[in-house]
Amino acid sequence: MCDARACPGPPVVEKIVTRTVPAPAPAAPARAGKLNLPVYGSEEWATVEPPGLKLRARMDTGVDTTSLDVSNLRQFEKDGQSYVMFELTAAEGEGTLEVEAAVERRVTLKRRDGGSERRYIVQLWLSVGDSRSLIDVAIAERENSEFPLQVGRNFLTDVAIVDVGQRYLAN
Repeated sequence: MCDARACPGPPVVEKIVTRTVPAPAPAAPARAGKLNLPVYGSEEWATVEPPGLKLRARMDTGVDTTSLDVSNLRQFEKDGQSYVMFELTAAEGEGTLEVEAAVERRVTLKRRDGGSERRYIVQLWLSVGDSRSLIDVAIAERENSEFPLQVGRNFLTDVAIVDVGQRYLAN
């Protein structure tokens, strides 16, 4: 035996353990309220049908009716009913598509500058996250709008809760 001060220390053995850890599952969409509704952010991606275009949308609980910014708006009559034809520009450079829809009615809206504006109301399918509804949409020919789609209470009521401090929460 050797003296404890003179003996070499025990050898250090290192073992490197590697293991594969599965990626966490994507978080389920947040739900809230008594009705357990999904929570949307103030901005979301929405699909308008027809034509099935994905658009950036502002979730706006301050307006009654959803509105859609279009270009080249034209009104015509077909089989005794009023129709509109307009162009929608898709998000992310997907191009422009022409849409034809029957006019449900016309409304007069007051503008912030004190004037008024007549708009056509058409029915379109709107999808945000897992929610999809056939709703009235006011067609507006506006330029330089940050959001081509403004989703109002006629879609959001009893469908979702909007958290204005968040964005893009819907899957």
